[in-house]
Amino acid sequence: MGIGLATTEIRILDTNQTGKMVNRSWHDYKVPTALDVPVEVQSIPIELEDTEANTTGAKGLAEPVTIPTATAIANAVYHATGIRVTTTPINPMRLGQLLSSRQ
Repeated sequence: MGIGLATTEIRILDTNQTGKMVNRSWHDYKVPTALDVPVEVQSIPIELEDTEANTTGAKGLAEPVTIPTATAIANAVYHATGIRVTTTPINPMRLGQLLSSRQ
């Protein structure tokens, strides 16, 4: 989910800034399929008990790990190229535009 958000998903919001998504269809949204993602992705949980989060001390491992993924990819691009990417998707076409505008 995080890789898809960072590299393929284009959310077009309304011009009135109400937060309403106005993509014409799911075809325009470009959700990645199994063929678009790495064969193996590993999430490593940090097992620190947190008694304030809930009564069992458990933490989630599903959607919470998707939150920093786009930022991590953007930071990796910055460290590799010196270009700070602040919008998604971070894909070859966008990177090509950013690199060519630098010259």
